[in-house]
Amino acid sequence: MSENVPGSAGHPPQPDPDVVAQPVAYDPATGLPIDPSQMPAGSAAAPAAPVADPASVPVAADPAAAPVAADPAAAPVAGDPAAAPVAADPAAAPVTADPAVAPVTADPAVAPAADSPSPELIPADQVAPDLGMGDAVSTSIDRSEMDDALRARVIVAGIDLGTTYSAIAYMDEHGKPVIIPNSDNERITPSVILFEEDEAIVGRIAKQSAVSDPENCVQFIKRDMGSNDWEKEFFAKRYTPELLSSLILKRLVQDASSYLGQSIKYVVITVPAYFGDTERKATRDAGEVAGLTVLEVLNEPTAAALAYGLDNLDKEQTVMVYDLGGGTFDVTVMEIKGGSINVLATDGEVQLGGKDWDDELINWISEEFHKEHGIDPRDDMDSYQALRDTAENAKIALSKKPKARMLCQCQGKTLKREITLEKFEDVTRMLLSQTETYLPIVLEKSKCSWDSVDSILLVGGSTRMPAVKEMLRRVSGIEPDDTINPDECVAFGAAIYATLLKLKGVAGIDLAGDEYIPESVAATVRKLDVVNVTSHSLGIAAKIAGVPKNCIMISEQSPLPAKKSMRFGTEADNQTKVEVQVLEGEAESPDECVQIGTCIISDLPPRPCGSPIEVTFHYDAEGRINVTAKDVGSNREVTTEIKRDGGMNDEEKEAEKQAIAEVEVS
Repeated sequence: MSENVPGSAGHPPQPDPDVVAQPVAYDPATGLPIDPSQMPAGSAAAPAAPVADPASVPVAADPAAAPVAADPAAAPVAGDPAAAPVAADPAAAPVTADPAVAPVTADPAVAPAADSPSPELIPADQVAPDLGMGDAVSTSIDRSEMDDALRARVIVAGIDLGTTYSAIAYMDEHGKPVIIPNSDNERITPSVILFEEDEAIVGRIAKQSAVSDPENCVQFIKRDMGSNDWEKEFFAKRYTPELLSSLILKRLVQDASSYLGQSIKYVVITVPAYFGDTERKATRDAGEVAGLTVLEVLNEPTAAALAYGLDNLDKEQTVMVYDLGGGTFDVTVMEIKGGSINVLATDGEVQLGGKDWDDELINWISEEFHKEHGIDPRDDMDSYQALRDTAENAKIALSKKPKARMLCQCQGKTLKREITLEKFEDVTRMLLSQTETYLPIVLEKSKCSWDSVDSILLVGGSTRMPAVKEMLRRVSGIEPDDTINPDECVAFGAAIYATLLKLKGVAGIDLAGDEYIPESVAATVRKLDVVNVTSHSLGIAAKIAGVPKNCIMISEQSPLPAKKSMRFGTEADNQTKVEVQVLEGEAESPDECVQIGTCIISDLPPRPCGSPIEVTFHYDAEGRINVTAKDVGSNREVTTEIKRDGGMNDEEKEAEKQAIAEVEVS
């Protein structure tokens, strides 16, 4: 990141860089600046960061500055009634604005240019304690959108939007979560799209056509959710991962609506626990573009635990969810206790899944083919796509049998090879070891050991590979639990959670006069309580001693919703605006983190340089971020929402919604 040159065109006059401003001291009791001459010798009052040259950087916080009072509405960490709010990380650097934006020092006599960058904040020399954590489930449904005529009877559905296969479920009249089959009478739908000139074909036919027409097929879309630079063009129309995913969702919902004879509009969509803010927003956008009201985006391991826990609410247990899907992997430790599911820790990778096992089989047979014929079939699109199906079928066969046969054809040449389970496990050993490395990490983050884990749930079709169970037995001494269907349990849990939101009224829907779910089941579902955690840290970019830093405000594994405040000092006289860069990730360097977006805090009252400003981040249960800034002297507050980089804004979503509505999906 580069800095703007002070005094360049378009910027107001800057202070003399050779002049060093005197630090501003803070009264520990009030947090307000005081005259240094009034301080007794040896006083520990905290000096504020000096007024910086526009190219310089705020200094770290002094521990003597006044702490921020705890928010009485924020609850302590769930699970420990005596737990105090999470304290600020003493190693975390104070927060300032985007290091690429040069601060502008306000000249009282000169009005700044309209397009000038906003001045930044200097950390007041104190990182305030955490305001605490809440434990309520949050949703973002707009209650005013609900049609009163539908309130009496509305079916809400849960959708597992998978990398390779997707599924949709709801709770039936017996109070059981059930999969809704598609129009091909399949319980799960391949997440593959075949484009024809005026039609998008989703599912089995598209998957079969991927061999004969690979240029007009697309699959594994989920791995690119949230990517700003990924798009494909089909018949002069450009598609982002969100738009492609909306077509899959449209097929699932229209088939389900046809099957039930009732329109489905309200859904919960699941995502990997390790998805960040960008991927979660992209998933929600995909649902909205498909014409759906997305009640919430739910973590897949949490959904699986709901499916498992509905019949085990009377048991108090610690459960590890090992989720190896078609394209993503994560492992989660959670407590199930008295109807409450508390996520303790989660970790994983969004680029690791069953597809990678298929890739290793493709590499193996391709190398065998090259030895025999001197041709690499991976360089031929048709041969490569045929190999993908061959590899997936061989992997499935090796989950049940000790050997499988593979056929490779390219440029008129043919090779048949038999691969044993032992050979398959050998060529994919590094992938399995990669998942194994996360197990002790998550146990440590959750403050658990194998002795305290009661059960290991297997989620995702790739967990059917025998080596997965063998590895988990070896490292844990626990027999993995495969009593729930690994392909369907996530959709089951999403349906349960959607019903929970409906029954509790948080989705704006109630069951007044609707008898289709038995009251005994409804009462059980109402007792459920789910508390998730942040999978990534949330911070702000700052320069400390001239070096860009990721200054973490809300640490990973914090229970959601989470709230955190820090105190700053203004950098310039009469400063009324500040712009900050919001980051997601644990790395110290901002360049190694994901930039979520920017936040502009404006309309602050003009104050002298070094005046304390209290900035609060609120991270809700679904990962939405809001920022509040309070001028300590006047108690004036300004609230703003994060302006995210990339993705679709409301106008773009509405336009794409109209476009997708006109696409015939089958």
